[in-house]
Amino acid sequence: MSGRGHDMGAPAREDRGYETSHDRAKVDSRTVATSAAPPALTSSGPPSAVLALQRAAGNRAVADLLQAGPVQRQPAVPATDGDGATAGTTSGDVATDAALASIESARTLDELLARIDAMMPSPERVAPFEALTSTTTAEYSRGELEQDVMRLWRREQLDFTSAALRSVDAPATARGRAIGTRGPRFQPDREYALRRTVNLFAADYRRGADLPDVARIARRGSPFRRALRGEFERETSVLNPPAAQITSSVRGAIIDMWSELDPGTVGEIVVTFSGHGGGGWISGVDGETVSGNQLAELARHAADFNVHLVFVLDTCRAGPITTVAQVEAIRSLDARLARLPEGQRGPLEARVREIERLSREAWQVGQAAFVVGNRARDDVRRPSDDHRLAYVQALLELSRTANAFRPPDDRSGLAAAPVDRLLEARERLQWDVLAALAGSGREAPSTLRCAAAFLDAANDVINAGLEALNTELSAPSSEGAAPSAGGSSAQPVR
Repeated sequence: MSGRGHDMGAPAREDRGYETSHDRAKVDSRTVATSAAPPALTSSGPPSAVLALQRAAGNRAVADLLQAGPVQRQPAVPATDGDGATAGTTSGDVATDAALASIESARTLDELLARIDAMMPSPERVAPFEALTSTTTAEYSRGELEQDVMRLWRREQLDFTSAALRSVDAPATARGRAIGTRGPRFQPDREYALRRTVNLFAADYRRGADLPDVARIARRGSPFRRALRGEFERETSVLNPPAAQITSSVRGAIIDMWSELDPGTVGEIVVTFSGHGGGGWISGVDGETVSGNQLAELARHAADFNVHLVFVLDTCRAGPITTVAQVEAIRSLDARLARLPEGQRGPLEARVREIERLSREAWQVGQAAFVVGNRARDDVRRPSDDHRLAYVQALLELSRTANAFRPPDDRSGLAAAPVDRLLEARERLQWDVLAALAGSGREAPSTLRCAAAFLDAANDVINAGLEALNTELSAPSSEGAAPSAGGSSAQPVR
């Protein structure tokens, strides 16, 4: 099967799962000591600490603090002029240098504090990143999300974001159509000071199949581009980016937006990607990949500059990226729970851990489905006893992980219908795996579709639980709750 599954036989990557993401999803507080021994300041430190530091050591010390804070990306290195003499110091990062220059140019204390506050946002100011994907871990994309956006823009005049959400939230009833999914949304109705888009169109690959349908939607004046222009005040499109340009284009857009934001305001960038991918990573045209964890790091970088990121990805087997978005949402909830009085924390923390378990177990089912797809391909392309045995073993592992998935014990904040749909999807998957054991890899698409339906249903339950917790933590209370985080079958697959 040709399509948007670049190197579809590659093993599932280890850098996007719970083994690493959840270990890193702990609150990272930064404290800085100076010779004047000012109060410690975290990345969401109070203005009183900044004030004490400024009084004790001046604006330069505040700038030094920023170098050790969230805007730092590279260690300071000496800069030299043309003769090799030292010309000053630069952080090696354009964003950090701009931040330092802005701080040092503050003329009054109030202006200084405003700039510090704007550059060092707390978790409430910028919500965790959002991810909308045309596929789960189990299926391949043929550009269904892009086709939906264009159809809904033409027929119903929906803007890009509304059309993309409609696409991934709608049940897939058409035969052969991939099931889309998404991660949680913590601030769906927020008004952003600026909204822009970065569109990455990977059509002509140096190795692997080209994607002419991506080249068509990338053309200026295409319905896809017109839907984008109708919603965002600035559009940046990149045709055929290598992997390094994928990340650098997003970073550049973040810095551009930050330089134009008023202090204390937040902007949003929607990043679209159309091209090859698989197993939770996306591929540049050079064949190098960008993992889900790298996308999460871009989102954390954006939050340092008061920018919220949304990733809309039309590529094969992209589901693990929605899991990474769930991990980041859990990290945000944990940070806010840590600020609650101990007596209020327990029941809410237990619910977070329950949702974390669901997310982890669903991710394991997705990994097993990913391997089934690879082994089925081998069984079809190069039939042999070894490939048949490997396919059967993969099916048994998928059955084991599906059976091990335990429905939510605590249904607080969850409607009955999504949980019932999840249980029905798990039962259909279990029966389909049993039937598949008697067949060959050619019957795998039915099993993978059942797995995709299960993974999407699991995401619906997990997202609902996370969003309900976010709403509860966002509601003001007398006890002082934490603030808000505030298709066509002729198309090749990706």
